[in-house]
Amino acid sequence: MKKIVLCAVASTAFISTSAFAQSNTTTDTFVVTANVTPTCVMENVQDIDLGALKIVTTAGSNALVFGNGSKSATSNAAYLSCNDTNAMTITSDGALKNARGVTADESADGFSDRVDFRVYANNYGAATGNARQTYFSRNGGSQRNADPRGALHRQISFQGSVDYDDNRGFRPIAGAYSSTVTVTVAIAS
Repeated sequence: MKKIVLCAVASTAFISTSAFAQSNTTTDTFVVTANVTPTCVMENVQDIDLGALKIVTTAGSNALVFGNGSKSATSNAAYLSCNDTNAMTITSDGALKNARGVTADESADGFSDRVDFRVYANNYGAATGNARQTYFSRNGGSQRNADPRGALHRQISFQGSVDYDDNRGFRPIAGAYSSTVTVTVAIAS
């Protein structure tokens, strides 16, 4: 009889344990996130030297005025990298200036201590030619200055130019001319 009672108790224990058993596993989900800061970096761009500008060197009413055509030179190729939509602005402290200046008499004879110039950002725009960023000192900017573009990692260069049409009728005084150009590339808002 003891055996039958013991078997009955043991079988009840097994039935009760499986009926009230709780799961040994659980499940949850979570999200892993990260953020990459919008960033633009550019290598150093070297100075642009346009060399000797073309002036008329024959005697007459047009002596010493700017000659026809233009004079240009290009900077080194420098990497520009931006990981988000960005815009470039090109500014300067004005026209190329001769520190010597001009006297009132020299100015009356048509001499100038300022030379207007242009800067082009090559290989920055989505295409070449008219799509490139430009800056004209004559009007302080251009219609294509600060056009936004997508993320990029490429070499760009800058072309400096003095164009006859921007300086028509001026007689530049002799000497060195310079202007500081600032290129800013920032994440577009």
